[in-house]
Amino acid sequence: MKKLVSSLVAVSVLAVGAVPAFASADTPINQAQVNSVGQISEALKSKVEPYVKIENKQFKLVNEDKLKKKISSNELVAVKQSIQQANEAVKGNAVVRVNGNSLIVTVAPSGMMTLAKEGKNDVSVHWWGWELWVSQSLMQKLVTVGIGGVAGGWGWAVNALGKAVAVGVIADAIKEFGKDYIPAIYAKGYWLSVKEMVIKRQ
Repeated sequence: MKKLVSSLVAVSVLAVGAVPAFASADTPINQAQVNSVGQISEALKSKVEPYVKIENKQFKLVNEDKLKKKISSNELVAVKQSIQQANEAVKGNAVVRVNGNSLIVTVAPSGMMTLAKEGKNDVSVHWWGWELWVSQSLMQKLVTVGIGGVAGGWGWAVNALGKAVAVGVIADAIKEFGKDYIPAIYAKGYWLSVKEMVIKRQ
């Protein structure tokens, strides 16, 4: 398992007009404040988790007055920014189901579902970030014919994560495992730190 940072930056520059689905041009949150916090830490996640609920397949911060006593004002700004981006990620995806305190964007039954032995195709959207699973067969297709060639089996991930991030996952997987035999992969990232993610075999 490695942290990979380079491909997402390169893809973001090359993918002209490909703005991630969670980007918001009119966000009222001060970006300088968000940058002062950076990635949501495990400690912050633990503190905030009891105060984030799912209503109508959207994340919602509850009991904010109590939460303010547990975290700093900068951390609260970052939490709100992260929740906002998570909610943007699931908009427009027809197949979304609730799993505990996460939202799963899954592949519709269209012949693209895969056997357990070769991995699954799913995006798990959390208020703090995302997890992506790509099956071995879909990985091979993406390497062979590219994203455009299998849009029907890959659009769910592009819609949820944005094109730059989704393509960055594939680029980093190729760097990590090579083109000859790419396994089913798992990747994890944070809404507030798109330059860095973890990728490994499923």
